[in-house]
Amino acid sequence: MTESYMRGIVVGIIIVIYATFYIINRAKKPKNKEQYIRKIQMYYARKNMKKTIELSMEALNRFQLDIEDKVTVLIAIANSNYELKNYVDAIMYYNEAFNITFIHKKEYHYSECFIYALDCLIKLDKLEKAKALFNKIIYSKEENKEFRKLIVFAKKNSLI
Repeated sequence: MTESYMRGIVVGIIIVIYATFYIINRAKKPKNKEQYIRKIQMYYARKNMKKTIELSMEALNRFQLDIEDKVTVLIAIANSNYELKNYVDAIMYYNEAFNITFIHKKEYHYSECFIYALDCLIKLDKLEKAKALFNKIIYSKEENKEFRKLIVFAKKNSLI
């Protein structure tokens, strides 16, 4: 066998392997909104933050999400940015998610996210904004068991 013949075989094998992986990855891609949400939650649970952000952005651009799903996706993006220490981006998405919850007066269980948002503001040396957000959260919501952690966090960081 000649050298060019062997090179052709190797190139052919590489093309077949690449095509196989392309087809497999394309089949794994979520098709509808529910599959996107499930996949986002799965990536977040696995701590694959970059993939969570990528898929969440794709879901926001591709689908008309209802309020709860939109808040869930925005929180996933914000939490992923928080974990990646992109505090400015995290604050931006937390702000968008919290505005939706405050405008629609929806009760979602995101007290952990409130703590992350306050922590981002503190790490960015925006203590006044952190105090304002804390007051907005506490006074806009009814007394809730979940806010105990938030109050403890606020006391530790002298927001109260």
